[in-house]
Amino acid sequence: MSVTNISTIHKTISSITLKWDPITSPNHTFSYIVHYKHKKHKSCKEDRQDAVWEKVKKMTATTITAERLLPYSEYLFKIAAVVGEVMGNFIEYTETTSPM
Repeated sequence: MSVTNISTIHKTISSITLKWDPITSPNHTFSYIVHYKHKKHKSCKEDRQDAVWEKVKKMTATTITAERLLPYSEYLFKIAAVVGEVMGNFIEYTETTSPM
């Protein structure tokens, strides 16, 4: 029960929109938990060690837009599927905000 085919569908200087394939089952309704953190600015060689995971929200949609992001920065997202009280593994995805 893991999210698959995460991809970027739009990005700007301060936002990133992701999508993934829905998990389907005739007997269950799935929701998703999305977290992200600022990984590094493009001028930095190393990842930030003090970055904190931000929880976007728990939702049933299979797209999410993270807003108010820093320009020229790399973000690490992690997404997990949830059914009832059971959560699948987090799948990670990295994307960078676009320059103007």
